[in-house]
Amino acid sequence: PDRPLTKSYSKVSVPMPSDVKVAVADGRTFDAALRLLRGESDGDQTAKGSLVGLPSDDVIAASVDHRVVGAIISQVAVGRVGWIWPPVVDWIDRKCVASAQIRQRLVAAAVAKLAAAGCSLAQTLLLPGDARGQDLEAIGFVLITEMIRMVRECGVRSRWAHETGGLEFESYEQVNEPNFEEVIEQ
Repeated sequence: PDRPLTKSYSKVSVPMPSDVKVAVADGRTFDAALRLLRGESDGDQTAKGSLVGLPSDDVIAASVDHRVVGAIISQVAVGRVGWIWPPVVDWIDRKCVASAQIRQRLVAAAVAKLAAAGCSLAQTLLLPGDARGQDLEAIGFVLITEMIRMVRECGVRSRWAHETGGLEFESYEQVNEPNFEEVIEQ
């Protein structure tokens, strides 16, 4: 009763970027990187979700002392276009300076990997207001367009289904390239 009540906390050391190893995932880091990307805990060892079948060389992992603390997916697509999924970092908190540096290093590594594969463009899709866009902008990504997605159930037929309000639709094959580029630019 005379001693004060205490609670012990393990000391957490924030690594500087030089303490972080960033590399294409290997047999040791791949599963942990996938769990992190899916938002699963370290205790969950089962492979589930849409990332099953993802090649390990599409995943870049950041680790500190053999512990995966971040991951990113980058893929080469047709036409020398690279896709980058926003990085995921599980380190102290998402506003931590070290976390931001790790995310930026992951993005830089993904861009370098895509460039080495011959990609002339790297792109990503983010929801409006996604704070991870700052990490992408910090290493040179720029917002080039806003995508508006409209959805309509196919089974429901509207009385306006065939009214186009004066619009004409042409397939891409029928459009000459300069006209298409002009529409995109506008």
